[in-house]
Amino acid sequence: MARAGPRGGAGTRWPGTSTKLQELPHRTEEQEVELLTLAWFTDHADPESGWRWAAQGARRRRPVNWAMNGELGREGRADPLDARLDELRACLPARAELLGGCDDPRPLPALASLAHRLALPLARIEGAGHEPWLEQPAAVRAHLRRFVRRAVAA
Repeated sequence: MARAGPRGGAGTRWPGTSTKLQELPHRTEEQEVELLTLAWFTDHADPESGWRWAAQGARRRRPVNWAMNGELGREGRADPLDARLDELRACLPARAELLGGCDDPRPLPALASLAHRLALPLARIEGAGHEPWLEQPAAVRAHLRRFVRRAVAA
């Protein structure tokens, strides 16, 4: 199955379904779950597991504020993060690190660039997408344990 979907164009299980669902003025519970599942399953390195995790998340992570998400997306494009790096640095704890899945569809190079601009280390989790704690829990757990041990020892 192609790793493309509502964020990445054609190639979802049911091409055009997410667009049709988005355009509905009111969605049933099942339509909302289907739309969220279609929107989220491509976030994962393995599309089959991603489908299962996205469907589970679509039933739990609710409600989704679609209007706010759209606004944040527009603002993010209009107000790039670069203009806020100092503000972001001021909010970070003394010891911080970024963690990302190597197969995240929001490309890892963007996270690597942010890590570089913030002068933070970046942990890359192989075989994981946007939610590495679901896809590679043992690797994330091991990384977090190492991070905490180093932080406590410092």
